[in-house]
Amino acid sequence: MKCTIERRALLAGLGLVAEAVSATARLPILKHVLITARADHLVLSASDLEVTLESVVPAKGDRQGAITAPFQTLMGICRSLPADATVNLASEDGGKLRVQSGRSRFGMPTLNPDDFPASDELENAEAFALPAMVLAELLDRARHAMPQVDPRHYLNGIFLEGASPTLTTVATNGHMLIQVIATVPEETVLPTHSVILPVKGVRACLKVLGACSNAEALAQVAWDYSHIKIRVGDTTVTSKLIDGKYPDYRRFIPSYRRDTGTTVRVDKQNLAPLLDRMALMAETDGNMLGGIRLTVEPGVLKADARSTIGKATDSVDAECTGVPREFGANVNYLRGILAAIRQNEVQMIMDGEDRAALIQGVLEGVPQTDMIAVLMPMRL
Repeated sequence: MKCTIERRALLAGLGLVAEAVSATARLPILKHVLITARADHLVLSASDLEVTLESVVPAKGDRQGAITAPFQTLMGICRSLPADATVNLASEDGGKLRVQSGRSRFGMPTLNPDDFPASDELENAEAFALPAMVLAELLDRARHAMPQVDPRHYLNGIFLEGASPTLTTVATNGHMLIQVIATVPEETVLPTHSVILPVKGVRACLKVLGACSNAEALAQVAWDYSHIKIRVGDTTVTSKLIDGKYPDYRRFIPSYRRDTGTTVRVDKQNLAPLLDRMALMAETDGNMLGGIRLTVEPGVLKADARSTIGKATDSVDAECTGVPREFGANVNYLRGILAAIRQNEVQMIMDGEDRAALIQGVLEGVPQTDMIAVLMPMRL
């Protein structure tokens, strides 16, 4: 294998597959990146056996072939080179990789490329395409309710459900739930079965989608019952799916109406900084759960937090209807919900201290259904 590539292109490709490299893997091959040289491009591949990432970058292949390289070492070399450098990669006798750029020369041991895990093939996959920006929004907004480690394995990810003409993502940690809905093009045929994308797969997909600079790019999506594959431009993500039945999340979304519960409408730009200030006091050693008390009064939403080092109170102007009410909330969960709302106004409907709050964005006085969040109360 022998090729020439611009340092900028190589660094970008390595950055895209980095999410699938495991620094603590027991198998040495999983700490390597697979480099496959073709006539006019390189294919960079990384895998942790759960997620596989492949990125195609332009290069001049003088001698086609495949070789592996220690990912962190190769990445470090690329970062240390001048921005406009050209990099020469070549395999040598004895299973070594030579990296050369200008006067700089590096040699490193490699592993047998045949030992690199092959990308999983999908069987009887259902495929469709949608704008990459739409898929990015669906995953990015729902991830705020996604648990990192939950004993209920089926919750450790994002639920994807297709029902033409909408694609829905849902995440919940048992204390909060976020549902995001997007309308897909009329001609799009969505899969007939739903899947659960694990945390690692979500992160890898968001990294690839976020790196796409073309606002009109399409994401090619396919999934079967065990894997999902998403291709955006020259980068492909293949992830295992969580084997399990997702709970019927619709049962947990209350059907409150604005005229039956206590409703608060507040400017997001005012509420978000208030929650940031409350979090400073709510996250100390004596109150690791981050609980704050919200009090609804005519024309104002008050908040207070107490901890072992003191207390904090604050308030913002709000449009309030219904009876005055108190609601205990996890400040971090509420901040996550606000981060998922794209509108400038937020509506919260409460129907008792021991019942969940329904939270939505508001546009021109109308609650939006593109995202619905449910927040369970905390006893303080």
